[in-house]
Amino acid sequence: MGNKRCSICGEKEHNSRTCSSVEERKIVEWEQTEVMGAENMLQLKHMPEIPMLEHFLQMTKDYLHLKEIPIFTLERSIMLPRESSQFAYLMTCLLSFGHNKDIYKHPPLSYSDWSERLEKRIGEIYEAFFKLKKDRRKMFKQKGVQPKFFDVLGENFRFRARRFPKLHEMNYYQRAWLLLGFCDYLLKTRPSLKKRVFDVAPVSELRAVTLGVDDASCTYYHFPSFAEGKNPAVRVYKIAKWIPPKLDVEYNPRIPKPIHLSTSESEDEISVKLPEWFIRRKKSEAANPKPSSRAKSWVSEFPDLVKATKEEGETLIEGETEKEEEGGERETVKEGEGGERETVKEGEGGERETVKEEEGGERETVKEEGEGETVEDLPLQPLPEVEPDKTFECVADSLDSLRELVKHFESKGSELSYTETALLRKLKALIEELEPSEYKLLKSTRSLRTQLHADFMKFQQKLTTP
Repeated sequence: MGNKRCSICGEKEHNSRTCSSVEERKIVEWEQTEVMGAENMLQLKHMPEIPMLEHFLQMTKDYLHLKEIPIFTLERSIMLPRESSQFAYLMTCLLSFGHNKDIYKHPPLSYSDWSERLEKRIGEIYEAFFKLKKDRRKMFKQKGVQPKFFDVLGENFRFRARRFPKLHEMNYYQRAWLLLGFCDYLLKTRPSLKKRVFDVAPVSELRAVTLGVDDASCTYYHFPSFAEGKNPAVRVYKIAKWIPPKLDVEYNPRIPKPIHLSTSESEDEISVKLPEWFIRRKKSEAANPKPSSRAKSWVSEFPDLVKATKEEGETLIEGETEKEEEGGERETVKEGEGGERETVKEGEGGERETVKEEEGGERETVKEEGEGETVEDLPLQPLPEVEPDKTFECVADSLDSLRELVKHFESKGSELSYTETALLRKLKALIEELEPSEYKLLKSTRSLRTQLHADFMKFQQKLTTP
């Protein structure tokens, strides 16, 4: 008994202060290596989506019957969607739309349950996107989903023989955009939520406060509401000045665009090249003609386009067409750049026949019997590789980093401009405001990190337990 050492600090006698410091160092190391990592921390630094999500949760927490979700927990929980208990409660509240007031009196939904429900809601977003002909401007105006959502997650959702990735199978940036797009969709399509946010919630008290502008025209701001509540946090952000892109072509709506003429193989024959948007619109009108003289004249004037529209079927992506026949059979045709042609026929019972035709006339046929394959067994659908916007940066996430930022501006000395002098004054005032609660800030960070570590260890124990 006398030779037994402490399991935490390794000393001969148990010392609570030594043990707590050693255990805290282990948890910090666990967070930096296993949870976030250098790559995710760099992404987090340049992601305005995180403060946008936190701001949304603060405005809607009363409507969703949600407890406080500190920004520190939100940043880390996105990397631990299966392990974090607070993130499970967050998703349960979001997916119940505020109908369950006693949600914290019961266990939250399991990861498999809420991820399945979330996938259905994301499917609704893509269904609306397809109905709007993949028009991102209309999608933002009618459903509230930002155009960049489809840049990060792609324009297709569970198409053909691939499944949409679950949250833990995405990278950090894709996870944040999936949540942000879902929250934007809720805010736009739920009138009761929108009314509660703009009529009842103290929106003015939750807004960001501008601190100033530096010589590079970067604006510094922070959210005072992040430093309030039971678990306060310090976050100061910097965003570069927006520079509008230069347009290559000057467009004047008063001047009509000229019709471009293209010469065919015979120099004597000249054909008019119609704009692509005009052809697409006329194809759509021809496929669904309205009972009017104009539609009839169009069908009679361009019969070839009508025939091609009806025979080709719906285009899924560039180079692919899909046609559904009687009896539930589906045929997908994909044409490659080198003349290759691949035809996939899927029967109602799951049978699959693939016919590959090369340019030389060689044909290869592969038949597969239907085995009742589930969605989980399908290969993952690859998502686009999109990097965060470098014009945004979190320049301070603690009081120490905020003091370092002040030292950076003070080191300029006499070279400090008028605007940076005003910015420095605001930063010093912010430090003076937060210094009385410095111990509370440190204690909050330690407790939240410890809670995440406990959730992680509990989840790992479940995996190892038979």
